[in-house]
Formats: sequence, C-alpha cells, structure tokens
Amino acid sequence: MGRCHDAALLESLRAIDEPTQIEVNTVGSATSFEAAMLAAGTAIEAARVGGFALARPPGHHARPRHAFGFCLLNNVAIAARALQADGIERVAIVDFDVHHGNGTEEIFWDDDSVFYASLHQWGIFPGSGGPDVQRATTLNVPLEPGLGDAEWLAAFDERVAPALRAFDPRRSSSQQASTPMLKKTSTSSTSV
Repeated sequence: MGRCHDAALLESLRAIDEPTQIEVNTVGSATSFEAAMLAAGTAIEAARVGGFALARPPGHHARPRHAFGFCLLNNVAIAARALQADGIERVAIVDFDVHHGNGTEEIFWDDDSVFYASLHQWGIFPGSGGPDVQRATTLNVPLEPGLGDAEWLAAFDERVAPALRAFDPRRSSSQQASTPMLKKTSTSSTSV
C-alpha cells in the first residue's frame, strides 16, 4: 500500500471506528479499511495470475494522500506496484469506466514504467482526464455521452491498442470501476 498511498492516509483509514464522512462522496465505517485491504489483495492476486478482480470498494479515484470519489485505496495501482515488486518492470493499466480514474493517473503521472490509459465519458465527475492531459505514458481518451459498445471498442482499437504496443508492457491490467456504460449515466469497482 505504501508504494501508492501516504502513510497518513492508511493510518486515518485504519483508525475509522464509526460511520465517518471522509469527503463529500466517500464514507467509511469500522470495517472499511479491512474491506479496502481485501479488495486490494484481490486485485494483486488477479494481476499475478492474469485474472479479473470484481472488488468493492472501487479504487481508481483514490489519490496518493486522499480517499476520494467512493474509493479508499487504489486497487489497480497497488496491484501494479506489487507486480513491479515481483520483478515485472513495465506494467500497463487500461481503465474503462464512465468516470476518469484521476487517482490512478496521479499516482503514475511521473512514472514512465507504468502506462495508464483511460477511456471515459468527458465532462462529468471528477472533471479530469481531458483531451489535452497527455504524456508519453498517460493516454486519456475522453468520449462523448451516449456512445455504445462499438464506439468504445473503436476508441480502444484506434487509440489505446497502438499506444500499448508502443509501450510494450510486460504485463497489462484493466480497471473498470463497475460503472455501467449505459447510454448517459454511471457508478464504480476495480478489475485487474
């Protein structure tokens, strides 16, 4: 956890012993830290075996120093760091969710050993991941509301797949914050 999150955040989550409003969109309770640790552990194990973790609480909004947007810990970021600790140097994360994974992007922004791509609906919570927010190992693909599967798949094929090939990861993970990709709305879970 410490490779992705500040010790003060981890301690504050561990110390929650009653229902607590962490921030406007995030609450915690006495069992939240344990649930977050189990979700992160599930993501680590899924990444190690090439599986898919359906875990709650979600994670892609959790920032290095703050729980945010229903997310306590950033499961896919923790899993990516675990893979690196296991000796896999280059890891790719593809985040497909109606919301941009601002926390995952922030954790890896200055780290060229992790490629982060986000396909998300543009103009909604959390308001990040715009078309001009790019770097060699960060690819934001903001999409218009109301698009269907064909448009999301085309965006992946045309934008993300070539960037992944160019990055040449040793392992790739995907993250979907369980936000149903229904015509115009949303929600959040992590997959690796």
